[in-house]
Amino acid sequence: MILVTALFSGCKEKETSFEDPYQGGIAPLGIKIDRQQIPVPAVGMAGTVITFKATGLVPHKDKIQFLFNGEKAEITEITETGIKAKVPGRASSGVTSFVIDGQLVFGPNFTVTGFVKKDPTFKVVAEYKWFY
Repeated sequence: MILVTALFSGCKEKETSFEDPYQGGIAPLGIKIDRQQIPVPAVGMAGTVITFKATGLVPHKDKIQFLFNGEKAEITEITETGIKAKVPGRASSGVTSFVIDGQLVFGPNFTVTGFVKKDPTFKVVAEYKWFY
């Protein structure tokens, strides 16, 4: 009797409908950037003006922020084919990005050079000492 009750009570499905979670979302910006393209120049130190190829930036030119690995950069020029930005003094190597009205658009990676560089010959040696 218990088995029959459990079988019939467990087979009922309720039909549910949910609201569209994407309704009222933010419209796409229309920016196109190839993350595989290499900026010109490909590496640079603070103060260097870098050119990135991108389209769709002109309609947003008054609201755009350009970031080098999270550090805000000075934008020197925005055209139909790209953007020019100056590498900030506190920039580090990493991903570039645009911020427009709170929306984030990732760009290509950029290498920042300077007085401090990685030592390719340095090898990390793990040394374990057990104390009893």
